[in-house]
Amino acid sequence: MKAGLPVDFSIIINEKKLGARLVSIEDLGNQKVFVIHFADGYEDGFYLDNMVRGVNEKLSTPYAAAVKDDVAVFNFLKENMAVKNFEYSNEGSAFANAWIFRVQRPHGFFYSFYLKGCYVFDIYFAAGKWVVCVGDKLYPDGIDHPFVEKVISEIGEEPVIANKPSPAKSIEFPLLFDYEGQQRIANGILMETQPVHQCYVAVRTDDPNNTLLYQFLRVNQKDKIFTWNHAGKKKEKMAKAIARALEKMFSTASFSRN
Repeated sequence: MKAGLPVDFSIIINEKKLGARLVSIEDLGNQKVFVIHFADGYEDGFYLDNMVRGVNEKLSTPYAAAVKDDVAVFNFLKENMAVKNFEYSNEGSAFANAWIFRVQRPHGFFYSFYLKGCYVFDIYFAAGKWVVCVGDKLYPDGIDHPFVEKVISEIGEEPVIANKPSPAKSIEFPLLFDYEGQQRIANGILMETQPVHQCYVAVRTDDPNNTLLYQFLRVNQKDKIFTWNHAGKKKEKMAKAIARALEKMFSTASFSRN
């Protein structure tokens, strides 16, 4: 795995594969701008504003559409973090980049895995074996998920041993969801609390000074229903859309949570 920038990856634009390189990250405080150079010579900064936009919005529109999943993941990329990406395509599914970030936490290194712009799972090495976790849920005896062995092989280094087999107290993740015919991007954080599992999702609005913050509660891990705190019909409609995306991420896209 490679630490620091630049980070090379591929995109599909106009039905053709094109090389891309994340060359720098500009932190503007309440927003990050990701400067990406493309193999055809084009370069621009891209940022999250409900959807991914280019600084030169008109010229960058097709490029923004092509890198939207990657930019959603880059929002959680920190300076000098080790990164690895590989291309994923399956019969009947479109091309996508899969990303692995090596994250340093107080009790050791974790490897966070993202696919199609969404957080999937963490994996770490302890007591001579790999352990998978999602938020506060451990799978020490292994799980049936097609990407576990692939992620382990892609890490491609001597694993850094975690000091104790314990998951993170919180997990940050990007969340893509459909709302009123458009795909939106939000930032989420899953908090480890018992017996209620809290998930906060922040959605940027057209007003840069206004961010909608939703609190989702999952009372029973076997229950596939998220409840939320909300106010007003418009926010409730968006909350339902976010809840559907959360359920997809924590069930079909991740694991059975029995």
